[in-house]
Amino acid sequence: MAEGDAYPWTRRQWETAKAYEAFRVYMDVRSTTKVANQLEKSTTLITRWCTEHDWVSRLRAYDVFLMESETDGAVEWITSARSETQKLADKLRGLLSERLDDCITKKQDPTVRWSQAAGVLLKMQDAAVTPVSDEKMAAELDRVAKLLEKVTGEAVIT
Repeated sequence: MAEGDAYPWTRRQWETAKAYEAFRVYMDVRSTTKVANQLEKSTTLITRWCTEHDWVSRLRAYDVFLMESETDGAVEWITSARSETQKLADKLRGLLSERLDDCITKKQDPTVRWSQAAGVLLKMQDAAVTPVSDEKMAAELDRVAKLLEKVTGEAVIT
């Protein structure tokens, strides 16, 4: 692959329109024989173009580009989602600790809500380590926010 090709799958200056058209077909079918058959050209010609114009490396670069563009932003989203989850978990942990202290002082068993909140906290801590889908993470954050609202009587913004 020539150095400086920002997008090596685009047409090169020295590449004929027919050779580039064949490369575009190659990008879909990934076989010189299939390209030759589809374009009704000789396999020898297509194989020569493939070698001369470095189709294999160009296609690999294109595949990498597509893969990277599909995951673009995913790391930032995961970091942000984990940060938000951690903030909620910290808030919930503090509230649970405070309520448990009250129960102990009054020599009472924790409430059902306290137990549910503790279970949610454990799930949140697990989710901070285990990647989950956007929908699942959003649903869990909403569930935690609603539970916090019930327990504290205050609106929680996520």
